[in-house]
Formats: sequence, C-alpha cells, structure tokens
Amino acid sequence: MKNGFYRMLFSYLPLFFMITFILVAIFLLATAEQSRKQAAQVNDTFARYVMTAMEDVLRGIEQMVLMEMMKEDIAQLFFIPDQQEKDSLSLFKLSQRFNAITSNSLIDSMYVYLKKDKKVLSLNRYENVEDFGDKAFIDQWLDTDQPVAWTNERTYREFSSQGEERQVVSLVKPYPILAGDRGIIVVNISVYWLEQMLKKYESENGYVHLLDGNGKVITSNSVHMENAIRIHETEALVPSPLTGWSIKTGLSNGNLIRKTSTFSYIWVSLALLTFVFGTLSLIAITRRNYRPIAHIVERIGRFSVKKSSNDYHFIESALDDLLERTTAYQKKHEEDLIFKRQYLFQDLVDGVPRSDVKDWNRELKELGVFPESTQAGSSRIVIAVVEIDRFAQFSYVYTPRDQQLFKFVITSVIKELAEQQSISVWVEWVGMDRLGVILFLPDRLLSPVFAVRQLLEESQAWVDLQLDFTITAGVGSPAEDENGISLSYREAIKALSFKPSLGYNRVIGYWDLEDREVWNPYDLFRHIRKLAAAYRLREAEWSALLGELFQQLRNSLCTREDIVGLMMFLNDQLIREISEGPKELAEWWKAHVLSKLDTVLGKALSVDDLERDYRRVLEEALYAMGSSQGEHHQYHVLTEIKAYIDTAFRDPNMSLDDVSSRFDMSAKHLSRTFKEVFGEKFIDYLTRMRIDYAKRRIRDSNDSIQSIGIESGYPHIHTFIRVFKKLMGRTPGDYRKDIEN
Repeated sequence: MKNGFYRMLFSYLPLFFMITFILVAIFLLATAEQSRKQAAQVNDTFARYVMTAMEDVLRGIEQMVLMEMMKEDIAQLFFIPDQQEKDSLSLFKLSQRFNAITSNSLIDSMYVYLKKDKKVLSLNRYENVEDFGDKAFIDQWLDTDQPVAWTNERTYREFSSQGEERQVVSLVKPYPILAGDRGIIVVNISVYWLEQMLKKYESENGYVHLLDGNGKVITSNSVHMENAIRIHETEALVPSPLTGWSIKTGLSNGNLIRKTSTFSYIWVSLALLTFVFGTLSLIAITRRNYRPIAHIVERIGRFSVKKSSNDYHFIESALDDLLERTTAYQKKHEEDLIFKRQYLFQDLVDGVPRSDVKDWNRELKELGVFPESTQAGSSRIVIAVVEIDRFAQFSYVYTPRDQQLFKFVITSVIKELAEQQSISVWVEWVGMDRLGVILFLPDRLLSPVFAVRQLLEESQAWVDLQLDFTITAGVGSPAEDENGISLSYREAIKALSFKPSLGYNRVIGYWDLEDREVWNPYDLFRHIRKLAAAYRLREAEWSALLGELFQQLRNSLCTREDIVGLMMFLNDQLIREISEGPKELAEWWKAHVLSKLDTVLGKALSVDDLERDYRRVLEEALYAMGSSQGEHHQYHVLTEIKAYIDTAFRDPNMSLDDVSSRFDMSAKHLSRTFKEVFGEKFIDYLTRMRIDYAKRRIRDSNDSIQSIGIESGYPHIHTFIRVFKKLMGRTPGDYRKDIEN
C-alpha cells in the first residue's frame, strides 16, 4: 500500500514544485520590473531638476553679460578705431568692472577681443592678440563662425608664459549681437565650481554626470564613478536646450543595492518557507485522502487470491470484474423480465386466473410495466390488437432485420402517443404480424372508447404517412379488471377477422360490429347461381349482379374464410354453367380462366381488391369465349390480328383492308367482330397504339416532332399533329413543353 501512496504523492509534487517556482519567478521578475520603472522615473525627475537649477545659474550669468554689453563704455571700446583715444583710465575702469563680474564664484575669468584692433582686454592687461594665451581658441572660434554658444570643457590660460592651465567652459558672445563683426566677449566658467554645484546633489544611491555636447563627462558628483557598478536600465539623460549639455543620473552599487538585495532575500526566504509548508501540507492531505483507498485495497485483498503490488491496478481489476459480473447479471435480469412480461401478457389474454388485485399490481410493477406511482387496478382496461396489413408482402419485401426495426417503430409510436394522452400502455407482440396492446385508462376520462379510438387512429395515420405499409387495429370492449382482459382480447381478434369486409388501414372496434347484418350465406347462394347463369348467357345484367354480390359482402360481417368459401362456390357455379356448352370451351375455361380466379382469390385481401380483380378476369374471359365453337375459333383469329397490330402498328401502310386481306376476312366483318371482342374499333385501336408510342418517344427522346411522327406510322406531319391533338387535346409540341415544365 505504501507504493500506491508514494505513487500518488509523487504524481502531485512535481506539479506543485513547478507551479511554485513559476509563481515565485513571476513575482520576482514583476517586482524587479516595477522597481526598475520607478527608479527610471525618479532618475528622470531628478535629472530634470538638476538641469533646471544649473540652467537658472548659467542663464543668470548670460543675462549679466548681456547687460554689460549694452553699456556705453563697452560700445566705445569696440567702435573707436584710434587706439590713442582709448586712454588708460577707460581701460582700467573696464578692467575693474570685469573684476567685479568675475567675483561670481562660478566665473573664472573673462575678456574682450577687438577684432579690428586685434587687441584683447582681460582682467589684467590690454595687449595684442598674438601675445594672448587663449589666442588659439579665438582663432578657432572666428574660423568656424559659430553663433552664441556655450562651449565644451577646455583648458584656459591668460598668458602664454603661464604654466598653470585651468579647466573651464566658456560663454561666447559676438559683438554687436546681431552683426558680430566687431569682436567677441568670452566668459569662462570654472569646471571646479560646476562640480561643487553638482556635489550638492550627491547621494549614496546614485550619481550625477554633466556631459558636453559630444557626450564627454564635464564633471560629476562621484569621484569613483568610473569604477562603480551602474544600472543602465534606470539611467536618465536630460539635454539642455540652453547649453547643449546633458545631465545624466543613475543608480550605483551603494546602499540601495544592498537594501534591495536584503529585500529580495526576505522574499526568497518567505517563498522557501511557503514552499516547505505547501510540500508538508500536500503530503499530509495525500496521506489522509489515500487512507480510504488503502482500506478498499485491504478489504478486497482479504477475498482475493492473487495479490498485486500496484494498488490502483488491483482496484481496477476488482472493479472490472465487478462491472462485468454486474453487466452480465443486469443483462440476464432484463432478458428474464422480457420473458416474464411476455408470459404474463399471454396468461392475461388467454384468461389464466389471477389470485387478487394486489398481486396483479405488484407483479406489473416488479416487471417494469408501470412506475411505482401507477395503480393498474384503479383504471379501466381496454385491449386492442394491431395487425400489419398484407403481412405476406411485408415479409417478402423486408429482411428480418428490417421487420424487427419496423415493429419497434410501431411499438414506440403507440407508446409515445399514449404518453401524450396520459394513458398507461403495455404492448407485446403476440404473433408475427400482431401486436397486443393493453391500455389502462384513468378514471378521469369521460369517454374511454373515444380516447382509445383517437389514440389508435393517430397511430394508424402516422404509420400510413411515414411507412410503406399499413396497419389495422381491432378494439375490444372495456374490462373492469384483469379478469376481463381475455374477453376484450377475443373481441379485438374477432374485429380483425372482419377486415376483408370492413376494410384495411383503419380501426375496427367492437362498436362497428353491433349494427352489421348477420352473415346469411343461403341468400347469397341463390344470388350466385343467378349470376353464373347470366354470365354464361352473356346477359348484360351479370355485371350488375356481380356488383350486388360484393356490396352485400361489404354490408355483412364476413371473415376471410367466409369470403373464400363463397368465392369458391361462385367458381364452381361458373364452371358448371360453362360446362353445359362445347366441351373444348369448358376445357379452355378450366385451363385459362379458373386458374386466374384462384390466383386472385389467393392474393386479394379486401372485398374491394377481390371485386376489381374478379371483374377484370371475367370480362377478359367473356371476350375470349363464345356461345359456339365457331365463335371460339374466331376469337383466336382476332387474337392473332391484335398481336399483329401490336407488332406492326408503326407501318404507315397498315389499314383495315390490308389486315383483312392478310387474314382472309372481309373488312366489314373484321371491323364488327373486332369491336365485339375487344370493345374498341379497329381504327381506334390502331390510332391509340401509334399515339401511345409517339407519347413515349416525345417523353424519352429529343428527336423532332416530324421524325417521331414518321416512326409512329404518320409520314405526313400535318396528319400526325391533327390525330395527336384529336386524341390528346393538344399538339405534340405543347405536350413536350408540358413535360419539360
């Protein structure tokens, strides 16, 4: 059992480990990303603040220089060309003013270059540009013709012989401001003082760089920044539109990284503790949940000879065996129920006595005929028998498998329609073609006969509409309890026995038998003798007598056995009457006509079918026979003539004279006897054969009307169209259009 426990545990742990690792990784990554974004935002804000403060200072210096450039003595310095007029006192005063300007801690020095005089006025002297220590910068500036600008970091010394150089950035202003052709004013800002300004923003957690226009560091608030670990993702770079320089800020590897590391260690420690707690909890839960499985395995193992090291496989095998046994038992139980229901149904319709109503109700519920809530004994009971019409044809057309399927359909339809009317129904097949139906009608129904009739008529109509065969239902009178089922069943069977006279594909109830005439064969015997005599004498009334015979069968309650017996009596009377004539005619009747009548009698199921087929055979026989042997011989000649027409009617030369000469008969005699035997004139029969052939050709081919007329025996198209229209009521072309549409 331990193997099963460990197998269950190790099926969960890897998934738990993976999910925990993924969640912790996602949390740490999300925290780091959020910290990086916040740091980048803080650095950007701080860089903009530092840049704003520095620009305010530099803009103040620039405004001060502009104010000085507007004064008159500066203008005289640039515009008086005579060097003699620039007296020493004026130059001294200007030099003193420059000293006052440079008293600003940020300003290292300043000077004025007079382009026309090629002189430089600095804080300490007024001298030629050639002797000035910053001459190279002046030349470079003039050569590039740059506008007002702040320069990048550079070295500056006032005297050429001066050994010390200072790091400065310079503000260069041309004079005058717009033209700039008189000279320039240069103000040098000490890089050292810029560094001191940045040191005010010094922090253990980050650094601030001041970069020139080329991205080179002018100064920084961190001395050892070059060796520091920089977090480039959080750096911020803010350019200055005033100077072209940039402020760059970022985080270093100071206390902030240590704090962040400490913070990360705390989260990792919490994650580890959570992981350990989750693992222990999972083990405890798995142990508790596996305990019932262990008990099941232990209990099954007590009764099992074969042991297994795999608990789940052991349980699966036991369950499979249990399921197989249960399925087999259920199947056998259902089969037993089917046989028991059929056996009980047969006992009920056969009238086997039941002990009492309680046993009757209990037995029906045990067999699954009704739900527990149904009380069969409290309902009125009606028995119906549903029979498949023309079952011999049904068995011939459909395979046994299809027959079972259709029987199931019929059963399902009756059950479903009964359920819709809240009628409990019990159906069982009591024969190959008969379905017994026991209907338990609730006491609330005012007219149980109407409910049963409606249910069975709907079932019969559904089968007639949806399937290729029909059914007929016989209904017995209501029974008050199960003891009356047998009587009601016999009444339903009796109702079905009258299908030949009452008709098929309908519901025949006991109520249909109450107002019908009682079967009296003696009156019909006399009627049949009269019919046979009239037929032998070829009297016209024989046809009416035949119709009256079948009408009496419809009005009487006749079984198939009754009708068959009566028709056999009619056949005997006919052959007896025919036998009174020529012997060869009687033999011909027995050989040809009697066999056809027997076939009709064997196939016909209803009175309507029997009347239609009997009348057809007798009329054909009447045409074929005569009152004398000569007429009988003449019939065979006319039969040959008719066969000749059937094969040669497409011959355009065929006519009454042609056929009469071919068979050695006069045309007048042939025309008269042909009409008497076949009931149709010679020319009408020939025309009908030709037009029928033309109709088939028009329907089945795309040949022209003229070619079809020639094939049909009409070489002239106008004659063909006229005859066709006379017989069909429309021209051949219109007939073709109607078919196409």
